[in-house]
Amino acid sequence: MAMPSPEKLPFDQIIRAVKELPLRQRRLLYQQLKDETWGDDWDALTAEIRARNKNLPPLTEEEIFAAMDEKQAH
Repeated sequence: MAMPSPEKLPFDQIIRAVKELPLRQRRLLYQQLKDETWGDDWDALTAEIRARNKNLPPLTEEEIFAAMDEKQAH
């Protein structure tokens, strides 16, 4: 039987499947999702910074990382 595409899996079914994974695999999955989410947040933040600051001098690396830290805390 073919697996449905991920877009069609109900969220609660995904959660149940994840809970059935061994601890090591759950940790690997968590880390993978965390890494992907960080990348998505980074892309959104840099796009927002570019859009807001078209005519301003570039932000320092410290300012950018502080903004990322603040975003990750929420």
